[in-house]
Amino acid sequence: MGNAETANKDTPKIIKKEKDNKIEKKSSIVEPSFFGIYNTNNNCYVNSVIQCLLNLKEFRKILLNTSGLINYSKNNMFLALLELAEILEGPKNKIPLNIEPKKLLYSVKTSNELFNNNEHHDAHEFFIWLIDYLHESYTKIINEVKSQKVKIYDKEIKEPMPIASVFMGTQVNETKCLTCENTNNRKQDFFDLPLDIDRNNISLTSCLKKYTKKEIMKHKDKFYCDYCNSHLEAERR
Repeated sequence: MGNAETANKDTPKIIKKEKDNKIEKKSSIVEPSFFGIYNTNNNCYVNSVIQCLLNLKEFRKILLNTSGLINYSKNNMFLALLELAEILEGPKNKIPLNIEPKKLLYSVKTSNELFNNNEHHDAHEFFIWLIDYLHESYTKIINEVKSQKVKIYDKEIKEPMPIASVFMGTQVNETKCLTCENTNNRKQDFFDLPLDIDRNNISLTSCLKKYTKKEIMKHKDKFYCDYCNSHLEAERR
């Protein structure tokens, strides 16, 4: 009995605090602002890409600086992205925790039959499609504005869409004939690079070094040299 009393005495009590007999509810507004897109019917692949894009200040700036053009175009995808960008650029204490992307999902499904379902999809595949779609749509809008001679009062309208400066890069493929040492360079624009992940070293630097390392083209993969007029061994990187 004595032991029981000691145990009860030493055990911390859980005290429930109430204010005016009312349960306090946490506000759906937080600071600093972190927001999430409500996930419905397996649209997490859309959510992850959109959140990455909208958390890039450069991407939000592109949308906000061309808001007049976007509103004129009535393009559902641009309008939905602009709406989300404006939310993020608003007062930090008024950004909701959860955002329902109804307009965005509708525009995605009506723009591409591949995503017009409730199935899981690859986020990378969606990202590449979305960037291409935005490029093509922006070009059409610009051409329409020019043909109709519509005046758009935006801070910044550039051609092509400045989104390329954020996501696009240029790689140079260099091939050198090992016989005459003539070098052939070929430039290629890219939105992504197929990097192999090394389990022992997963740093971005190591992955890029592996991607750009030299390789010898030989046997069936010999390089046709225009100067030597023959298929010869070559070094490529």
